Amino acid sequence: MTYYELKRNVLLRMGEGANVTASGINSTSVIENYNKAIPMLASEGLAMCAATAIYIVKSYDAVKILSENDIRYDMRALVSDFYSFSKDGITLDNEPYNDYRTEADKIIIIPGDVSGTIKIYYNAYTTRLADNIADGTALTIDPEIYAIIPMYIEGRLRIMYDYGNNSDYGLSLVNEFEQRRAELIAERNKNSPRLSVVIPKGRLRI
Repeated sequence: MTYYELKRNVLLRMGEGANVTASGINSTSVIENYNKAIPMLASEGLAMCAATAIYIVKSYDAVKILSENDIRYDMRALVSDFYSFSKDGITLDNEPYNDYRTEADKIIIIPGDVSGTIKIYYNAYTTRLADNIADGTALTIDPEIYAIIPMYIEGRLRIMYDYGNNSDYGLSLVNEFEQRRAELIAERNKNSPRLSVVIPKGRLRI
């Protein structure tokens, strides 16, 4: 998904369908006001989700070859937005893989006798969208999060720029966002697998 798609979604929700055409978005004074606010409001919504453990999940790919020693992947050195390891774990050649160790909450250790394509899933820090973000900028947002972020942005825009009933409607949208966010948290907590810990030969494996 790109920033343009997010912006287009929000403008349609704001009733600007006449100015959102197949060839682009017509510039009006109202739309310019919205354009200035949308990056900030999107960042706010994403940060609110991340603060309550609704993370953006990304992955890091590496080709692992046979080696005499175990291989260590320091995720904080490899990716700039690493926050923590995801419950989605690791795959080896697109199959679930569990024979690895972690260290210091940032390092994955793979045995030397393993080869193949390793995919490490991790929870990413939310990135603040720049005020002048380009329309083609790719946004990594889970579908569940994308479904509620435009609602938050619309609600805040209506509170900021509308008055009377529309402002009240904006508040109701923000409240609905909060409710949906709470439901996502509850659903994810319910589905989170319990951590199974085994300690063979003095090594911690998960």
